[in-house]
Amino acid sequence: HKLKLSMLQNALRRLTTINPCILRISSNLETLSFTEREAKRNELVTTKPTYNIAPIVNHNEALKQLFHLGVDISRWEKEGHLDLALSLTDFKAQVQPTIEFIIQQIGLSLPVISQTLTQAPQLLKTDVQVLETRLEYMKSKKFTPHQIRKLITKRGDWLTFGVNDIDNRLGYFQKTFSLKGFHVRELATKDPSLILWIGVPSQTRENIFAVKELMGFNKSEIKRILLENPELFRQPHEEKMVQMFDFLHNRIGYSHFLLTQLSPALLGSIKVAKERYAFLEYIGRGQYNSAKPNYVSPIALTLGEDKDFCELTAKTSEGTYNQFLKTL
Repeated sequence: HKLKLSMLQNALRRLTTINPCILRISSNLETLSFTEREAKRNELVTTKPTYNIAPIVNHNEALKQLFHLGVDISRWEKEGHLDLALSLTDFKAQVQPTIEFIIQQIGLSLPVISQTLTQAPQLLKTDVQVLETRLEYMKSKKFTPHQIRKLITKRGDWLTFGVNDIDNRLGYFQKTFSLKGFHVRELATKDPSLILWIGVPSQTRENIFAVKELMGFNKSEIKRILLENPELFRQPHEEKMVQMFDFLHNRIGYSHFLLTQLSPALLGSIKVAKERYAFLEYIGRGQYNSAKPNYVSPIALTLGEDKDFCELTAKTSEGTYNQFLKTL
């Protein structure tokens, strides 16, 4: 996966003048995540004046070269990083060392690097020696090169967090869920967003309480859910998954064992689940015992498109289903 620096230099030589029409800044803010971190970022964006950054890029060689490498600089503006963008004036001194570090030390390709810098422009304001220290920490925790590449690809801002911060976060999950070292690495690689989530540990505790005390999953089941479906533990509103569990377990009768195996169902839409359940009962296909024919899994009931539900589970047309929904 490593690229020679000469390839980078050749790519930069081919840069041409940017077309302002290509770089359009929407007047509407893009939809952001509902986490507190994203909410604060959104607040920052809406309280700062908005500029059309395209003309600025045209007269800034560093930004122009970043744009031609595939970095979405318009996203920087939307997410409150305009000051950072304006501070970049020398590509060779301020940008190239970071790109060389990512290529040589992490092994990411240029397309992935452009994605990473789009997500985490703060990397360009972090000293390369600091980045090296943070990377060495990951190696000391026995993250493999493949795991590191995969993790950074998913969350480019991972290396913008300090060593102590990351160590505390990983330690929290290891202690809370009684994880072994390889489990911690597996979890971080699978869902680095959980490790970095601003809801750790306050909202995470609420989610754990909901899964353990309100839903009744045991310790081993909770651990399996964490490792297979970590997204469940970074839900900002645990009430929604508690309602879904109540419907799937107490109303329909799905067991804890089955819901542990198919835990993504707990994150589906309760409205969709109730509508599909009512329809299956109406047409006589509401069979929820996995030991019998025509079994309906909780995944089919809560996730996926209506078209697939009708074809594969209800064995009827989507039109018939839509007509039924009008009667509810």
